Amino acid sequence: MPSFLKKSFVHLSVAIGYAFVFLILYQFAYASFIWTDQSISGFWVSITSSSDGTKLAAVINGGDIWTSTTSGATWTDQTAAGSRSWRSITSSSDGTKLAAVADSGGDIWTSTTSGATWTDQTAAGSRSWKSITSSSNGTKLAAVVLGGDIWTSTTSGATWTDETAAGSQNWYSITSSSDGTKLAAVINGGDIWTSVDSGATWTDQTAAGSGYRYSITSSSDGTKLAAVINGGDIWTSTNSGATWTDQTAAGSRNWQWITSSSDGTKLAATVGSGDIWTSANSGATWTDETAAGSQNWYSITSSSDGTKLAAAPINADIWTAMLPSVPSVTTSSVSSVSYTTATLNGSITNNGGYDASQSGFAYSTDPNLVTGVSTSTLGAETGDASFSQNLTGLTPGTAYYFRAYATNSIGTGFGSIVSFNASPIAGTLSCSIATSCSSGAIIYRMASTSNSHAELPSQSHYSNLVCCTGVTGLSNSCSGTYTTVLVLASTTNSHSGEYGVSSYPNNACISVPSGGTVSAGYTSSGTCTAAGYDTTLGSMISSNNSHVGSPNDYPIKICASATGSSITFTTDSPTESFGTVTPGNLYATSSILSAATTNTDGFNITIKRSNATDTMSSGSFYIPDKTDWVAPLSTTTAGNATASTTQLNTLQFRINLTGTDSPDYSSAWWGINDTTNAVFAGISSTTQMIIDRSTAAAATTTMKVLYYLDVPISQQSASYSGTLTYTITANI
Repeated sequence: MPSFLKKSFVHLSVAIGYAFVFLILYQFAYASFIWTDQSISGFWVSITSSSDGTKLAAVINGGDIWTSTTSGATWTDQTAAGSRSWRSITSSSDGTKLAAVADSGGDIWTSTTSGATWTDQTAAGSRSWKSITSSSNGTKLAAVVLGGDIWTSTTSGATWTDETAAGSQNWYSITSSSDGTKLAAVINGGDIWTSVDSGATWTDQTAAGSGYRYSITSSSDGTKLAAVINGGDIWTSTNSGATWTDQTAAGSRNWQWITSSSDGTKLAATVGSGDIWTSANSGATWTDETAAGSQNWYSITSSSDGTKLAAAPINADIWTAMLPSVPSVTTSSVSSVSYTTATLNGSITNNGGYDASQSGFAYSTDPNLVTGVSTSTLGAETGDASFSQNLTGLTPGTAYYFRAYATNSIGTGFGSIVSFNASPIAGTLSCSIATSCSSGAIIYRMASTSNSHAELPSQSHYSNLVCCTGVTGLSNSCSGTYTTVLVLASTTNSHSGEYGVSSYPNNACISVPSGGTVSAGYTSSGTCTAAGYDTTLGSMISSNNSHVGSPNDYPIKICASATGSSITFTTDSPTESFGTVTPGNLYATSSILSAATTNTDGFNITIKRSNATDTMSSGSFYIPDKTDWVAPLSTTTAGNATASTTQLNTLQFRINLTGTDSPDYSSAWWGINDTTNAVFAGISSTTQMIIDRSTAAAATTTMKVLYYLDVPISQQSASYSGTLTYTITANI
């Protein structure tokens, strides 16, 4: 009989053909950017940002290139490219690839190390370069020459093509879609030109008219464009430049530069000897960001979500800004789990611009935290901070779900839902006098229920049995983890005595599986429960040479307590998702199982899918499963089912070597590595053992379950889901 059974459920989901989007609407009209003077001054003429806004790069005309990996808080002077008449700089989305141009007969320079080292790309020649732009991966570049042509590269700047189709013009600025196929460039004193084939052909977009356009920016897909006129208005397009709207709300100003979020909804523009202006609705309305002050603003850049800005003025400091948001919160794993207590852990990883006025946890036995939710309030937190809460009064062996939260003046941010199990009480020892003991252990026998002789459980002369139950694996063995509750003068028809007082040679014992606890004792002043024990086996007239009886007969009570080995079992999340997948491609997700036990024989874990026919389904549609494990042969270790290598067009899983502690991993079952010898299996509708650990795990041990999904080309578009059951059992 297993020592313990603990179950954990993991819900798998996938959307095929379309995405399910949880939309959070931020009301930008109610929050202003928070601006910070980064106290680094120079004749800044261009600044660029990684997509997350943490990596910045800026150039000084007549100076060096500077970079930051801390959203502008600290800067590094990148001297490798030298001091030059830098004019423009651009970045890949991850900030590792940079490209900068110098005017007045300078070259194009590139870096693949976030600015630490640079290469002079002489292939395009020395020209009066004015502006440069990059695809998100940094492989496609496009640069314009003031009084010259547009040049493009598909090799990160190693080779260049002179795109003569748009002609030699006073090109002033150029922008690119994230894939580098759609380009848009402006002429100072001329029109806007666009290309949909990476610069091979160009269209003169006359709808916006001619003007002294200094800067143009693009959404990541190239459909939304925005351009500024120095001494005029801001103009926007939602159809890649075919038609344009004069956005008069911000007024006619000496606009210098404009930048856009990846979706084109959030814009920011600079005014020479003026302010910075922002829009959260694609330019329809604008906010004057007076907090940064009126300066000779020049260049500005934005994170992809539009919440972080960095602006570079001429002969002044770089300023950065962030749009306040709800705090970013992480729910961490639970710690110090016991039968009735646990410590919840969480952290604020980004306070959203304002310190949290409240923080805490929501927790419940409901996996979705909808019903029976308790919410704690731990108080305010300053900056990015960690916080914890000690829970008490938990129900042993029960699954709980929780997530951290923090609230600032913008709203409340939540971490993900994490689950844990309160440690189960392995059993409460209970003993009574009975005439049969089929589900427990006989500790000793009595001739009658009062004033009686006793005999060892191995004898069969007496029919009154002291039967103990409540702890799985309980026995009357006098070896292993055991205690002696009574000593007898002989094996049968015997007087009895207290262990440690009487010298009788025959022991009556209680034992539990390894990792459990057991104790016995005697009290003559009250009950066994009052003395701290679980149960009363019987009573004696005296501590030696005594008759025995039922618990209430005599003043000396025979007491005992016992527990089996403890075990805990958690998963990192009750839900795992493949997201939106495209048939014919391989996708992966994983679960992290965590367990601990004092049982010296370890534990095993099994898996089972809920549906009899398939693991993931949507109505009558289902995703094919890899071939199930076959039943183990009689010559193999229990649970060592036969698994095979990866099977196309199916859902499959394996225990991953990386991420799984060594004692939990079987190379015979799952292969000797995670690559060429990795073995995968289908998820069966019958219980199958996937982990068999043979030693105790006093500290928490972890196991990584890797799920692979390769959907057939013919798979119906739908949202598929299913439930897996993991069960842990202590080995005996």
